[in-house]
Amino acid sequence: MKNIDEAAKNLYSTLRKIKNDGFKKIAVETIPNKGIGKTINDRLKRASKY
Repeated sequence: MKNIDEAAKNLYSTLRKIKNDGFKKIAVETIPNKGIGKTINDRLKRASKY
């Protein structure tokens, strides 16, 4: 990834695709919890509850 904003954009579209395709599990690693990283980590945490 060139930058964190691009990573966030790709993450959100990938999470939608995963949900729509019926995947039950994914493996992810959190990123530093600052700036947009806080938003990304929050989204991953919320997605883990589905």
